[in-house]
Amino acid sequence: KKSLPLLLVLTTLAMASMMAAEQSSATHVNDKALVRLVGPFPECERGVPAKLYAHPKEPRVIYPSGKCVVVRSLEPCGDPLMDGFVYHGHNAPVTVAKWSPSGYWVASADETGRVRVWSWDNPEHLLKVEVVAFSGRIIDLDWDPESKRIVVVGDGKQMSAKCFMWDTGNSVGEMIGHSKRISTVTFKPCRPYRIMTGGEDYRTNWYAGPPFKIAHTNGGGDHSKEVWAAMFAPDGSKLASVGADRKIVFYDPKDGKKVLEVVEGGEGSHSGSILGLCWSPDSARLATCSMDKTVKVWDCSKLEAGGGVTCEATFGPFGNAIADMQCAVTWCGPHLASLNTAGELCLWGPGVFPGAQACEAPARVMVGHTGSVQSLSTLLRG
Repeated sequence: KKSLPLLLVLTTLAMASMMAAEQSSATHVNDKALVRLVGPFPECERGVPAKLYAHPKEPRVIYPSGKCVVVRSLEPCGDPLMDGFVYHGHNAPVTVAKWSPSGYWVASADETGRVRVWSWDNPEHLLKVEVVAFSGRIIDLDWDPESKRIVVVGDGKQMSAKCFMWDTGNSVGEMIGHSKRISTVTFKPCRPYRIMTGGEDYRTNWYAGPPFKIAHTNGGGDHSKEVWAAMFAPDGSKLASVGADRKIVFYDPKDGKKVLEVVEGGEGSHSGSILGLCWSPDSARLATCSMDKTVKVWDCSKLEAGGGVTCEATFGPFGNAIADMQCAVTWCGPHLASLNTAGELCLWGPGVFPGAQACEAPARVMVGHTGSVQSLSTLLRG
């Protein structure tokens, strides 16, 4: 009788350990016999920005697809389990996923407002913490440069933005100021820490912290339509936003005030809504993608000295179909990758710069399914 409680405790611990192991194995494919895994591609919508982010150190990209998080390698890595990787930990459609600056962790979020932080460098991809940020759809997220804080934005009922500690979920500030849903967020990659958000109320908000509180709002003409994307340069020396008004707005990264803009009709400007942007690893160039079916690269090397920006190269247009509209772009090492409405990943490079020329066809196109696979057949050779 005295040993019965101990037996119950041991049995409970064993069951918990087994459940944790089953949960870990259920989140991803871990089979040594696997030769290759081709992950699905996202279901992109016309006029809606997609989320495509790059690993900070490796030639990989990450994006949501249904209830999964998908990682695709842009170069052969020799490991079939890592060449294509699919994470199944969410019970609702995933909206965004992004690596930490260290590259060791992934934060992924879904339509219910749930954020899961799980390990990337561990073969078991164990869950670190799961946080309900707010009640509603999370649209975008970002990490602080120390990989300790995560900021999420979206379409919540009571709140639409929150910054919290990555390991505990504890809040580090009240982020208010938008009157409609927030579509983008970016975390300054150096001290003093700052956060910029952009939303469908045509505004960008500037937050100082931690704890993060609103410092000022950029309205009154910075953007005249929805702000779709904003991003700091990797070294924190530049900041830009793009939107449905076809404008590129550059800000002072120290105070978040506008310093320059590229408007429709200007030299090299886009003729359609700009859905995404990204900075080159050296922070000298900015890439933008648009519904005009092009990807443009801008030389921003003179921006810090008070100079302007010039369109250095234009990729596209990629045809006349709606599927050719470009809804996301990312710079992954020497690779410049864009995602079109059909879910195809178009690669430019490696070695796309210096001396890149305008071209209409990508160097490589990665394809995949965007819906359920109903049948499979094989081709017999010999």
